[in-house]
Amino acid sequence: PNVFTLPEHEWPSTLPALHRSFLRTVLDRFQQDPRLVGLAAGGSFRTNTLDDYSDLDFVVVVDPSTWPAILDRREDLVRTLGSLLGAFTAQTGG
Repeated sequence: PNVFTLPEHEWPSTLPALHRSFLRTVLDRFQQDPRLVGLAAGGSFRTNTLDDYSDLDFVVVVDPSTWPAILDRREDLVRTLGSLLGAFTAQTGG
């Protein structure tokens, strides 16, 4: 099952209205995709220091069995949300 657990009333108080609307769209779409199991936010979302010029930094958590398919189509998936400014995969160190 998907793990999208941060209720809206716990979102940062500094989250601008446009960002809030976009985040609702992201959650609505991503919760409908069973391959996506979670969404983590970082940056100014975590520190409650957002402003109108802030970006939203997300880590999309996927079901491991779907990783190759998601990796191949990740930019297409993100483009369904609107214009894509950037997307990259996380690299882990050893």
